Amino acid sequence: MSRLKCFIVDDLPSQFKALEIMINNHKELLLVGTSSSPADFLKEIDNGLIIDLLFLDIEMPGISGLEIANLLKGKTKIIFTTAYQEYALDAFSLNVVDYLVKPIRQERFNEAVEKVFKLILADQVSVLDQIITIPGKHKGNYIKIRLGDVCYITSDSNYMTAVVKDKSYIFISSLEKIDEQFPSKHFIRVHRSYLINLNKITSIQGNLLYMENGDKIPIGRTYRKTVLPKLISLKC
Repeated sequence: MSRLKCFIVDDLPSQFKALEIMINNHKELLLVGTSSSPADFLKEIDNGLIIDLLFLDIEMPGISGLEIANLLKGKTKIIFTTAYQEYALDAFSLNVVDYLVKPIRQERFNEAVEKVFKLILADQVSVLDQIITIPGKHKGNYIKIRLGDVCYITSDSNYMTAVVKDKSYIFISSLEKIDEQFPSKHFIRVHRSYLINLNKITSIQGNLLYMENGDKIPIGRTYRKTVLPKLISLKC
């Protein structure tokens, strides 16, 4: 598993240092940003920032950590970092990973991060191990494919081609329909004719994505502004 991209949100910048040290002491974590403004952080999310783990204070002016956690529910893993114990029940209802009370000890921090890794691994395995069914060449013929094995899907009008490892399967559908059905955490539309598996990207060069099977996928002009920041963030 690649390093988890972390972000700290706390209205007191003086609180960043302790967490920064703990994150930097953990070889599987990568700190990609900090913010003392909840509103500014949410703007970054809206602009395409992708993170795996958010260390989030609760009592902040304007927008509380509880409100942010509710907005980001299901989009990233969250660990609350707060000086107050009375919000623990609220945190539980928001399904956050853990609740750390300041001052935070490194051992307690490591326990919380370990929970995150276990949850992410479980999520990836369960989603990518799903079996999907696509129509075969002949009427009444269907092909079963493991979702995680799909490298990308390309379209030519209503004819879709699913590239799976060293094989290709042609079927009738629409890329819009497939995009809605496939998990957005792992698949992203990068061109009007391409939907790719993010886990199969080996490198990004200019407006080309180099895939695990050796194919090169173009990033469409109208997709660059939103797609490139996400792809770059994923490869940090």
